[in-house]
Amino acid sequence: MIDRIKLIKDFIPEEDRARLIEFIDNNLDKFWTYDMQENYSRHALRFGRDQVWWDSSDTHIHGLEEIEDIVEKYFKLVPEKLQEVFEDDVEIMPATFWLAKQGKGAFVKAHHDAHPDINKHFRYSVIIYLNSNSDGGELYFPFMRYTIKPEAGDMITFPSHGNQYLHEVARIEEDRYSMLFWITADKKLSLKLK
Repeated sequence: MIDRIKLIKDFIPEEDRARLIEFIDNNLDKFWTYDMQENYSRHALRFGRDQVWWDSSDTHIHGLEEIEDIVEKYFKLVPEKLQEVFEDDVEIMPATFWLAKQGKGAFVKAHHDAHPDINKHFRYSVIIYLNSNSDGGELYFPFMRYTIKPEAGDMITFPSHGNQYLHEVARIEEDRYSMLFWITADKKLSLKLK
């Protein structure tokens, strides 16, 4: 099953990463913010069909005019790359899209992105790392005892379903920026750019 966890190095170039980070930092007032009791915050701009975050996900993409060219680019490139690396001949497209910033001290508890009752339309989960963290932030799959230390520009993708894909993120000691996609084969639940 580890072979279904794909690490694509240098997927997103520095120029695109810098523009996305600048957009995130300049628009945090538009982001959903969750201040944790552990004294860190998570910020996310969420679009799509996510049943866990339904109350804070918008099904219509808006407010991204400054980075529209980048978003359009990765809406196309991500599904193409997934079809290649998973040898998947089914047409796939984004169902959910996030831009995110996690503050120092953040971590993500072990969770599944999908299961039979929630987000069963998700086919693949995708994390694109916009910066590196020198200390912490490893992505860990406990059932497989598999850890990945992502770097700026990396894309990590894996199937959204299956107990073996339970995953968590270790505590970070500096801000982390990311772009996330959850991919579907269900056109009715796909996220439209326009």
